[in-house]
Amino acid sequence: MVEHTLGPNHALVEEFLAEVTGMRPDWAAFAASLRERQAALRSAIDRLANDDDTPDELIEAVDQAALSAYHALDLADLPDRTDQLAVQNLIGSAAQGIATPGVLADGDLRALLTPFVEAGLSSAATALSALA
Repeated sequence: MVEHTLGPNHALVEEFLAEVTGMRPDWAAFAASLRERQAALRSAIDRLANDDDTPDELIEAVDQAALSAYHALDLADLPDRTDQLAVQNLIGSAAQGIATPGVLADGDLRALLTPFVEAGLSSAATALSALA
């Protein structure tokens, strides 16, 4: 059996990234909320970065899919490049968290997905229920 390139939760990763491409929040407010959660987000992102057990191919496939979703967004009302990078990093990290069950503690996964739950993405809420 061949494993899917987006991991064992590939359908949920695909659903999440499809919903991300349709996001139309107030991007400035979304970025501000990320700044307020910076410590928790950094901790979760660092844990993902230090994961040596996930195959590089899986990480690369999820990163590429997340980057495509990010590039589909209209960030015209978010001119600050630092904020844009924070959004990009969160999308990729949240997708990695969904794709690699067991790598993150529940609180870390919650930190990554909560901004998307608050933005109305049902797939993020589903992922929290299923994985956390």
